[in-house]
Amino acid sequence: MKYLSMNFNQTELYIYLLGLAVLFLGYKYQNMLTRRNELIKQLSDKRYKAYYNFINYFFDFYKDFKFENKNRNNFQNLKANVAWSKRLIDIQAEMMIYSNDKILKLFIAWRKQSENTESSIESLSIYYIINIIVEIRKDMGNESTIINESDIMSLISEDYKLIMDRRPPFLPID
Repeated sequence: MKYLSMNFNQTELYIYLLGLAVLFLGYKYQNMLTRRNELIKQLSDKRYKAYYNFINYFFDFYKDFKFENKNRNNFQNLKANVAWSKRLIDIQAEMMIYSNDKILKLFIAWRKQSENTESSIESLSIYYIINIIVEIRKDMGNESTIINESDIMSLISEDYKLIMDRRPPFLPID
């Protein structure tokens, strides 16, 4: 049995090797894109979960404040509750890792403000919260949303017009 002899000239060999290199690089590039897209999806899922946890924390807190506590002066006791504090620490970690810069800045400002407030839920910190919610909506793909702070506030409080009238002209963010 005779062996087939392949007679390649140098140009044909280079073309063959170049084709193999392009094929290999194309495979590696496609593999990298697939892994990158999977990572982006995982991060997006975690970001949505962090935002969902923050919004749930706020509304659960608000429900407890509004319906469970007959004495509205009990606000500080509600804030000092260990379960609420632990839950907030988890949310802080998620927000620190997954939220965008603007939301994280608002979140930090809200935390500073809410630590210093002695007043009710309708304090300055509520303005941070509604701004965070609007920014979360934008970050989740609604960049051109027409929902504003007044719309969000109307979902939170029946007295939203009064509260929005007392809103400061800007929110101080460090």
